[in-house]
Amino acid sequence: MTTAAPTNSVEKMHEIRTSGTPVGYVRLSKNFGHQAALSAGLACAVGDAVIMMDSDLQHPPGEIPRMVEAHERGADVVQMVRSDPRV
Repeated sequence: MTTAAPTNSVEKMHEIRTSGTPVGYVRLSKNFGHQAALSAGLACAVGDAVIMMDSDLQHPPGEIPRMVEAHERGADVVQMVRSDPRV
């Protein structure tokens, strides 16, 4: 079962970017599949780090600061695992 991304995802990303936060996103013309979307994002990525998250909010954006902190402490890869699947 596939969960559609919220219809305002692109608008929300634009709002975040215009607030001064250095964030980027790739908007695909149609659903090419999960792996193709990740590959497209990596191909377009610039900067020191990449955070890959599903736009259906399965990955909580509120955890991004913790991920960045781990990277800044020297982690090359930061992977988070949900400890409670109900959350």
